[in-house]
Amino acid sequence: MRYTLRILSLSLSFAIVGGSFAQSEVISYQWLNQWCGSLLDCEEGCMACNLPASSSAQFFGTNVAWIGVDVCPHPVAAGDNAIGTFGWTVDQTSDKYIVLSGVSTNAVQIDSIIFRHARSAQGPSRVRVDYTRSAMEPLSELADITVQHDFHTEVITDLGCLTTTAQDPFGTFQLQFSPYGSNEGSWYLDEVRIVATPCQISTAVEDVAPVQQVYNGPWYDVLGRPVKGEVPAGVYIGKQRQVKVF
Repeated sequence: MRYTLRILSLSLSFAIVGGSFAQSEVISYQWLNQWCGSLLDCEEGCMACNLPASSSAQFFGTNVAWIGVDVCPHPVAAGDNAIGTFGWTVDQTSDKYIVLSGVSTNAVQIDSIIFRHARSAQGPSRVRVDYTRSAMEPLSELADITVQHDFHTEVITDLGCLTTTAQDPFGTFQLQFSPYGSNEGSWYLDEVRIVATPCQISTAVEDVAPVQQVYNGPWYDVLGRPVKGEVPAGVYIGKQRQVKVF
C-alpha cells in the first residue's frame, strides 16, 4: 500500500462540518491541562489529560500508552501541554514506543494522521511511525522522519479503510511512534489527530459475456470423410480436431 507524507510547519486547521457522519470525523489528542479519567503528571511538569476528544460516538480513540519511557507534560500554551518523553536509545528497539488505538462502528476511510512534535537539543533525531488498520494484522512502517528542534506538523495521508461486518461490527486501527537516534534529551509530542470520512466501497459487479468460439465446418465423419450439404445427426470431427455432436 502506498502512503503519502507531507511536511507542514507549526499549525494546521481543520474544518468539521456539522455533526453528521457524512462529513469528516476527528480523533484529537491534545493533552490539555484538565481533569479526566487518565492523567499524566510529573514533579517538574504539569498535569495533562491522556484521553482524546472525538467528534463522533462512532469514531473514538483510546488513551495513549507510553512503553519503556518516562513522560512529563510541559506547557506550550495556556492550558495546553506537549508530552516530553525520556529514555530513548540510539538504535530503535522494540521495547520503547508510544502507541494509541482507535475504533469505528462504521466503515471509514482514514484520510490522514497529523502529529506535531519536536526534540530537545540532545534528543532523538528521528522518529519511526508504524500503523495497522486491523487488530489482526501486524504494524507496518508508514514513515521514518527527521525530528526538528522546533515544533513541526507532519501529515500522512491515504491510509485505507476500516471495514465492519455483521460478524465484526468494529473497525480498528493502531498507531505507534518510536523515536530514536539519541539516549539523551527528550522527544516532545504536542498533538495527534486522526481524520476519517465514510469509506466508499464499490459493490458493483461488471457483467462479462462469455467468449464463444464458433466453428462452422467443414465437418468430417469418424472415418475422416468430408460431409457435404446439411449435416445430419451424428458425431463429427472438424479440421481443428473439434468434435460436434448432433
